[in-house]
Amino acid sequence: MIKSLGKKWSIALLGALLALPLGLLPASPAYAAACYDGATIWYATADSPNPLLPSRTEHYTTSPRCGDINFKVAQTSNTSFNALVRVCFVRTGECNGWKSYRWGNGWLVIASDVLDNTTFRVEIQSTESMHGIRVGGFLAY
Repeated sequence: MIKSLGKKWSIALLGALLALPLGLLPASPAYAAACYDGATIWYATADSPNPLLPSRTEHYTTSPRCGDINFKVAQTSNTSFNALVRVCFVRTGECNGWKSYRWGNGWLVIASDVLDNTTFRVEIQSTESMHGIRVGGFLAY
């Protein structure tokens, strides 16, 4: 009886240990697609040096749909648009580090492992003059 109980516990423990790494694997393509499918459209006219999305007085709120905050430029009046992008969290007033975005690179993760219901803004700083440039894209969060 003791041997069979020990064997059952060993199998249960082995099963639990084997299941642990599965949670550490990257998100599946289906998870990423669901995240991007719910993306929010944004537009900015870069008359200020560092435009904030959605604005200085509004904010976005993360959802369970995505674990990260993802940024993409879809159209711009300047085909060589390159910028630095960062996330600023409303509750703390803190911003994460700048990430480099180059036109045509697709999606960029600008904040990782963000908790659900976190309020934030996105700040864009061009590496070139942005005066009069219109730019738009998507945020998935």
